[in-house]
Amino acid sequence: MMYRPWLLRALPRHRRIMRGGATAEAIVLESRPWGWTSGAVRPNNRLTLRVHFHDGTTTTIARVERTHYLLQDESVGSTLPMRYDPADRAYIDIDRRALLDRHARFEREADRARIEDAERRRRHPGD
Repeated sequence: MMYRPWLLRALPRHRRIMRGGATAEAIVLESRPWGWTSGAVRPNNRLTLRVHFHDGTTTTIARVERTHYLLQDESVGSTLPMRYDPADRAYIDIDRRALLDRHARFEREADRARIEDAERRRRHPGD
């Protein structure tokens, strides 16, 4: 199913996959607005993803996702963490928890770099 309503993520199978499913990584091959667009607001994106499994195989899938769900990782060339059922690779979804963790890690690293920069400027005001 290309467009999956949000409530499908509350189903037991989805929760089981997110807790203990196998991991993979997807590369965004194509991203474009899907459905209505209001000005610069794109609430949904139609994505074409190439999923790379750990055994070296790949598959290409099409997916419609909410833009806010992707945390601005919907541009072409971005990578998305995925989870899937090893017994049924047809059931694959974005690993939102891993995506949130990655963004939190990037934010911590950016904060640390900004603090170091501010400390350096404070010690050497003329630079």
